[in-house]
Amino acid sequence: MNGATFGALAAARTLLDAGFEGRHAEAVAGVVCDGRAELATKADLDTAVSGLESRLAARIERGASRTLLAVIAVGGIVVAAIIASTFAVIDRLP
Repeated sequence: MNGATFGALAAARTLLDAGFEGRHAEAVAGVVCDGRAELATKADLDTAVSGLESRLAARIERGASRTLLAVIAVGGIVVAAIIASTFAVIDRLP
């Protein structure tokens, strides 16, 4: 007898003790126990959250790398503009 069957029998006995008729107690217990099989466990949730955290961290890392490259590119453009402006001013000196 597996755990689900044992759980259904225990639930049916509890319902019988509460005044349910035999077939009703069995039906309700069966539905409840079958439904419990579809529920996520803590381990299922931990695995899902861990996977999502890893994917999110990877995306953040990629985004940070792109941002850093953009900042370096803009910095290079600014330096080039300063150098060009400096040479333009030097060329105008008497």
